[in-house]
Amino acid sequence: MTPKPPKTSGHKWLRRGLVIFVMGLLILASAHVWHYRPLLQSTAWTAQVTHVSQGRIEAPVYQMLFRPHHLFIELPATHRDWYWWFALDTRRKAIGVPNGPRRIPYLIQHHDMNLGVNLTSGKIGDSWSIAWSDEGVTFSNATLSVSLTPTYRRNHPP
Repeated sequence: MTPKPPKTSGHKWLRRGLVIFVMGLLILASAHVWHYRPLLQSTAWTAQVTHVSQGRIEAPVYQMLFRPHHLFIELPATHRDWYWWFALDTRRKAIGVPNGPRRIPYLIQHHDMNLGVNLTSGKIGDSWSIAWSDEGVTFSNATLSVSLTPTYRRNHPP
């Protein structure tokens, strides 16, 4: 009697099924990351926040994944009065007050209206002065001043 060859068709289907399952998970994960883009701590920018009564302190700067020109500044707990976050679009030179990013399971900002209300809008009760330059941006009101600068000048290497 000749031995029967081992059945491999079941293993082929199992392998194919696993590959399809893994590819489906990758597609779902990439769609989730695209829709809920994480905010990553930026090493290219630094923010200095000065409050009238609290002094000057450095604030963390975040940038949105796949959109490096969208920046978010989180004010430290000691410097929060009315504002907790500021959103900047360095390409359009726009600054806004967004709804704060959520932390589920990572720090995200919904990208539909991520800049929030523009600082120069009439909806903001304060009057803000904004000064854009090659070295960054400074915006301030009566009690708060925020200065955002690149960690190195783009024309001159560090």
